[in-house]
Amino acid sequence: MTTLNYIVGYVLSALLTLAAAGLLWVIPAYPLISVAFVVLALCQLIVQLVFFLHLGQGKSPSSNLTLFAFALIVVGIVVGGTLWIMNNLQSQHAMPQEFLNDVPAPQNQLE
Repeated sequence: MTTLNYIVGYVLSALLTLAAAGLLWVIPAYPLISVAFVVLALCQLIVQLVFFLHLGQGKSPSSNLTLFAFALIVVGIVVGGTLWIMNNLQSQHAMPQEFLNDVPAPQNQLE
């Protein structure tokens, strides 16, 4: 890989990121915006794999498969962990009022 390949990968990554942000700014209420984000995310994944992780340039197909499997595991952990945390925060935020009635008010410890 040459420096030019890294620059091309960086520019493509930046453009895909700006496209996702611009999509949200231009049409925030579009019903299929999540599909567009998924498509842009997959394009970003391909750019990262090809330009920075050198997928397709390995000496054997098994090294490419290992690299691709590793990338999928990392993406799965990041996306799955994010969804898990967001779901947990949402369930804590939506606590029914009947459970909050027994919570004592904070006391000032300095008095």
